[in-house]
Amino acid sequence: MLAGMWGVLFLAVLPIVEAQTPPGINQNAAPAPSLNKSEFSLDDPASLWVIVNKTRRLPEGYIPGDLVVPRVRLQLSPKAERMHVRQVAAGPLQDLFEAAHDAGFDLELLSGYRSEAYQKKIYDKYVKKLKSRAEIASARPGYSEHQTGLAVDLDRDRDLRCLAMPCFAAMPEAKWLADHAHEFGFIVRYEKNKEAITGYEYEPWHLRYVGKDLAAELFLTHQTMEEFFDVAATPANSTAAIPKK
Repeated sequence: MLAGMWGVLFLAVLPIVEAQTPPGINQNAAPAPSLNKSEFSLDDPASLWVIVNKTRRLPEGYIPGDLVVPRVRLQLSPKAERMHVRQVAAGPLQDLFEAAHDAGFDLELLSGYRSEAYQKKIYDKYVKKLKSRAEIASARPGYSEHQTGLAVDLDRDRDLRCLAMPCFAAMPEAKWLADHAHEFGFIVRYEKNKEAITGYEYEPWHLRYVGKDLAAELFLTHQTMEEFFDVAATPANSTAAIPKK
């Protein structure tokens, strides 16, 4: 009986040791939610996630119903067609410009929305100048993301040396956009080494607004919209003019 009492007393004075969480693990962190791929339509031209590429055309003559002029540095007059974007992208674009400025980079909006008619003029100029390479440098009318009002081309403010040219990739502004655009819901739509999927050359100046959730997912997984949603990529012959690296 006495031995049993001593055993109880001995156990009573033993220190209580709490289970230890392995280093680097946040015990209170919530599990990362999976992105609902069906949250938005990929086909509706007004959808935030609409996919427009060489095999996916917009409805003929499509014009977004909520085009506005964002309060950012503009290359042209606010009256110009391509100085407009959809309202849903205007606020995030303004936030992106402000953050870039705070980081020491002043950006300029080169092109936002483009009508199908305007895109035809651009494409025809590329064909005349680049011949077959126009297919990887410019979208055919009706197949341009710019027509959605969710895509923008940016450049360093008041600096035309690398205006929509490959040399823009070497500028610190391009590096900042690549690293931070997703924080505001934008992605670099035509990435390097993804030409066989997107059908276009690397365009570090071309951003597409998709919302923060999808932008973060694509940034972290290094995927294009085509890869993430497993939709039709570009025709087999559309990248024939892309120079071999």
